[in-house]
Amino acid sequence: MSIPIQALSEPFPEQFVKQRKGNFGQTLAYIDAPSVISRLNDVLEEWSFTILEHIIDPDEVIVKGRLQIGTAIHEQYGGSSITRKKDTGETISIADDLKAATADCLKKCATSYGVGLYLYGGSNTNHKKPIQKKSNGNGRVTNQQITELFGTAKEMGIPQSQVIKLANDQFRKTISQLTTLEAQQLLDQVFVIQT
Repeated sequence: MSIPIQALSEPFPEQFVKQRKGNFGQTLAYIDAPSVISRLNDVLEEWSFTILEHIIDPDEVIVKGRLQIGTAIHEQYGGSSITRKKDTGETISIADDLKAATADCLKKCATSYGVGLYLYGGSNTNHKKPIQKKSNGNGRVTNQQITELFGTAKEMGIPQSQVIKLANDQFRKTISQLTTLEAQQLLDQVFVIQT
């Protein structure tokens, strides 16, 4: 099964993009879990999400999950702070905290397939270099584009071996078999790892 990365990666209509406060006074754009689920349902005939484990720490809950599309599997962690009553510090609902961590995990897994990936650029977009779209006549990336991809990943502290593994995990291809669009999507994925 070929994964329709381009359809999964389409930007969401503005009314589905929400805002929240981030660190250092930044405002971050995000998509909520129902919008992610709708995108997966609209684009894919079949997909599955499985919670592999959860951890409840004194201040945070963590969920590890797996999103599978065809034979491709992406696993991620999601987390949520434990919500407490302000006056007593008493825990309000671990179940709600686990639900929030699960939603976070699903969104992170879906981002591995391109869903909402464009939103991760935020104020850091100027650190991400686009792949130069020079054709070599067969639709695949050129050696120069591969060099750009590895060079950008190296600048971000991502080893070449991890980029090669990402290409295999994401597209089931070697780097030299990628199209220019797939190479750009791989670079976007490298950028998510770095942020």
